[in-house]
Amino acid sequence: PPTLGVANGFTFPDALRGGAFEAHADAPLLLSAPSALSPSTSSYLTANVASVVTTNIFGGDTALSPTVQTGIGAALGL
Repeated sequence: PPTLGVANGFTFPDALRGGAFEAHADAPLLLSAPSALSPSTSSYLTANVASVVTTNIFGGDTALSPTVQTGIGAALGL
């Protein structure tokens, strides 16, 4: 998918908002732990690196730590 979102998988408000937002673009919403990028999310990003153009992070630094955000970039080769 050209667009996808990532939200905290342990609290629902950001994932709920993100799911509705991403559904509007027919895009997936991936979930991650707040302090470390989940292995399944990392695997998905790595497998789809060639098609991803835009990644939306829901909840900011409070919901997904800078470590997770860096991990997302690394999985996408950024």
